[in-house]
Amino acid sequence: MLRRRQAAGEKHGAVGLLRMTAAAAVIAAGCLCLPARASAPSVKVLTDRASAAAAAAGRTCARMGEAYATPEMRVTAIDFGQAEYPGDVILVSSGGRHLLMDTGLPDNVEDPDGCMTIRWLKDSGISDLDLYLSHYHDDHYFLMCTILEDAFFHVGRIYLPDVETLLTYSDPAYMWETWYGSLTKNLSLSGSWGENARSAILADAEELGVPVTTLTQGDSFPLGFSNVEILWQETDPVPEGDNATDAINRTSLVAMVTGGGCRYLTGGDMYVSNELHMLEAGVDVQADIFKLSHHGGETSNDPAFLQATGARYAILEDYPHRQLASPKSEKAVAAAQEAGMTVMSPRRHGTFTYVCRGGEITVLGGERNREEWEGR
Repeated sequence: MLRRRQAAGEKHGAVGLLRMTAAAAVIAAGCLCLPARASAPSVKVLTDRASAAAAAAGRTCARMGEAYATPEMRVTAIDFGQAEYPGDVILVSSGGRHLLMDTGLPDNVEDPDGCMTIRWLKDSGISDLDLYLSHYHDDHYFLMCTILEDAFFHVGRIYLPDVETLLTYSDPAYMWETWYGSLTKNLSLSGSWGENARSAILADAEELGVPVTTLTQGDSFPLGFSNVEILWQETDPVPEGDNATDAINRTSLVAMVTGGGCRYLTGGDMYVSNELHMLEAGVDVQADIFKLSHHGGETSNDPAFLQATGARYAILEDYPHRQLASPKSEKAVAAAQEAGMTVMSPRRHGTFTYVCRGGEITVLGGERNREEWEGR
């Protein structure tokens, strides 16, 4: 970690100068968007960039789609390749701010630093970002410490689910024995094999000086021109027969991200019981984009809940099959389509982005095999 911290210090010093020179040129060019930031440049490069910044500012704005100059929101489903299992990795961007909502799994567990998700973020120049975790399962947290320990990235804040809610969800002794035990046996984080996931994340955050915010139902925070609100976190007793995995899934944070005149709803791996409890409590789940819960599994995505969202688009984070839906997600996909949603999967279509502006949604990318599933 010392190497990472030294590199990070050098990077932030150089980038600070780059920000001042480039930002001045961008404003002079009449464009408010900020340039994407790559690896730390040399002083010579800084001088060259300062002299060329005004000319490049227009191109920068065009490349970023003026995302920073207008109150729009972008929801990007990142293709993380042929990892054996499903996972969630969604980037929400607004007003120059980026929030990575879960980090998914690497396509190669032996080389998480070189995985598709990390490469895509770097290729896109997204180095400043916040991290959000819906719940403590490795297909959602696996790359958190990889990102924290990579000198390319500057993590501004980490948002974690309230662990006390999970531990009081049922008998505490049961939860410590099963939930904590399952984490120590699970695939853990890069550089932290065998450790408790939450402890590893908190240790890295403390060493790097990254603030951590614990979230539970009713909490909210801004993201550029957008807002993230936690609509729900289950507190009812664990149903009889549930194991620790079920308990962790049921206590997933359910978040509504509002921006660009649109709403994006994501509930991690929440179950049907969560969905029905939300409807019974009168929670407003109306959205324009919905991430199918638990990777489109039959534990989740009740047809009544899907209808209640009224969403136009659904994101499927499923197993790496050639078909749109694997056998485990066929029912959820059919129910979503019956509810009027257009379903897309980053592992079939490639990385795609919903651009939300003025209540309208434009889909960018995701061209791979799209025609094959058109209308399905």
